[in-house]
Amino acid sequence: MTPSTGQPTSDTQAVLAMDVGGTHLRFALGDLTGQLTSRHRESIDQHNPVRQILRTVQHAERNLGQSLQHVVIGVAGVVQGDQLYDAPNLTALQTSGALGQLRNALPCPVTFINDANLAALGENLPDLAFIALGTGLGCGFVRGGKIMSGSRGRAGELGLLPYASEVGSTLEEVLSGPGIERLYALYGGSGDAHLALADPGEAALRTREVITDALSFLLSTIALSFDPEHLIFGGGVGLRCGPLLHSAWADACVRGIEMPIPRLTQLGDDAALRGGLHLASRLAQANKDTHDHQ
Repeated sequence: MTPSTGQPTSDTQAVLAMDVGGTHLRFALGDLTGQLTSRHRESIDQHNPVRQILRTVQHAERNLGQSLQHVVIGVAGVVQGDQLYDAPNLTALQTSGALGQLRNALPCPVTFINDANLAALGENLPDLAFIALGTGLGCGFVRGGKIMSGSRGRAGELGLLPYASEVGSTLEEVLSGPGIERLYALYGGSGDAHLALADPGEAALRTREVITDALSFLLSTIALSFDPEHLIFGGGVGLRCGPLLHSAWADACVRGIEMPIPRLTQLGDDAALRGGLHLASRLAQANKDTHDHQ
């Protein structure tokens, strides 16, 4: 576990936000205003993430010296009640009853939500689309300062869109870390997605051409279906796509599709955590107000 910044004091009520991804688990503690006070990161336990999440919360409580007021857990998939769907990188959490087990075992109220939606909320803008590109592909939409997840929680699952490529038949199969690596290898390259996005060699150049086309399709889809005021990219791979975004945007504009110029998040890996703390503090305060009026 890798900690950073100071710990909250024992006499401070706190909330916790967690970002559970395909490769890492990140969590942050904050006060009841949503201000981040400490953050941590560790590799995800793919075999038993439930145990890891419970251990993480228990560790945070011991350091706090008192009970947490609310926990928000962002996951890479579709959340419907206490069931997770479309989460190929978190198969253990898709098991029936896994989220319910967490809810019953955690010592305070808990909210499960899509991680890209949390990242969108973390940008603190009234109208935007946040594109999280890492182990998978997810999008979060905010309008009027509120998350727009749709009636079934599937709004933003654009990685499931049909998209024919040499490495698959969906958009996520090409626009994701594993997809970029497969494409790079197909063209004769050797290395991970980060190398494919930086290598000056022929294999990487061909890979980036395909990625740029896929990004243009993604941007066009978002512009025509949601028409956001801001387009923001994040995620471990997305943060390295900066040089490709302008080309993808220009390609879409040539076809007459108007949209804002996409940019990279300035929050780095913290976007989902900051969104989670904001939501957790708001829910904790609402719960406190309800109890005060009873």
